[in-house]
Parts: sequence; structure tokens; C-alpha cells
Amino acid sequence: MQKWIVLLMAAWLVAMTGTAQADMVLNKVVIDFPGDKVPRDDIKIQNTGDETLFVLVEPFQILNPGTKQQKREKIRDPGKAGLLVTPNRFVLQAKQTKIMRLVVLRPAEEKDRIYRLTVRPVVGDVKAEQTAVKIVIGYDVLVVVRPPGSKGDLQSKRDGKKLTFTNPGQTSVLLSNGKNCNAKGEDCIELPPKRMYVGTEWSTELKHDTPAQYYVLVRDQILRKEF
Repeated sequence: MQKWIVLLMAAWLVAMTGTAQADMVLNKVVIDFPGDKVPRDDIKIQNTGDETLFVLVEPFQILNPGTKQQKREKIRDPGKAGLLVTPNRFVLQAKQTKIMRLVVLRPAEEKDRIYRLTVRPVVGDVKAEQTAVKIVIGYDVLVVVRPPGSKGDLQSKRDGKKLTFTNPGQTSVLLSNGKNCNAKGEDCIELPPKRMYVGTEWSTELKHDTPAQYYVLVRDQILRKEF
């Protein structure tokens, strides 16, 4: 009897809870600087909701990305870190769109430099006659700064149904839309996507002994490959 009372009380609380959502939308969450093109790019940030948003942007440099030694270091000196993000805080009125600019202050040299930008809204109090929950959505933007003229050097090896990739090159490689089918091209399974940073290794298990297929993206070049 007590169990049913608890369940009924929980259902009543859910029914009495309203939800207010603050909507912030970015037109892109991955910025790729090839190294031999204009060292700046913009992100459009739009408030699609009905209330004012106070937006904070926190830039971080990712050291040793994709490894066990990966470290997220907050950027306090843009000149030293090599990336300027402006503005890093601003007010976004309802239905308003603003531009956030990213500028590479110094080029990458031997290998990629990787950054993450935490873009999050800070909203005011919820005004409601009943209990309310406010949902805010933040973004973690990936920024890749590549050395000039860098090329992908993705390598792979098979050990039965285990497929292992390594990247001994200068720049990151993105694996996407992977699949592994039987010899008849049937009974296919989807393979997980993976961004292979420089100096990293990653393995995935296949279902069949047949080759795996992946789209391999390096800079603006996309290739369909079998491994």
C-alpha cells in the first residue's frame, strides 16, 4: 500500500511541474582551420526563445588530445595559446542573432592544435505559478588548427575481427558512416565514428571477416575506404 502511495505522489509531482526552456542555437559546432587559408571564422549564435540570454564563452586548449594524458587547459592568454575568441560574454535578446569570431593568432607548426569552446547561456529566474524546471542547453565547440600543407596518415591493421587504427601523421582524421557487412553485402552493422588525433590508437570490433568500410575525412577531402 505504501508503495502505491509513493508512486501516486511522484506522478502528482511530475504533473505539477512546468518546464521553461531557453533555446540557444549555433550554426556550427566544429571549426576547422586548414592552416593555409584565412585564419579566422565566425559562429552565428541565435536565441530562438522568448527570454533574454546572458551567454558565456570559455575557451580551452586540449593538450595531448585523444590520449590518456589529455588535459583541458583554460585559455587565459590568447597570444600564448594561439587562439582569440571574441566576444566571450554578451547579451542575446529574444529572437536575436549575434556573431562570435575566432582568430588564429599563430599557425600550428608540427601538428594540430586542438581547442574546445564551452558556450553556455545563463538565464534569469523562472516566473510561474507552479513548480517549474528551466532547461538550458550549452555547447562544446571543437576547434582544429592544422599545420600548413598537412596531410592525413591514417594506418590500420586487422587481427581477426578486430580493426585497429593509428595516426602517426601531423593532422587529425575523422572516421564516419562505418559499416561491416557479410560477403553478400547483407547483415550489415554500423561501426562507431571516431576522430583520430595525432599520435593516437583506436580499435573496434567487427561482426564479419569481410572488410570494413568508412568515410575518411581529412581537411576538406572525403574518401570512401575499405580496411
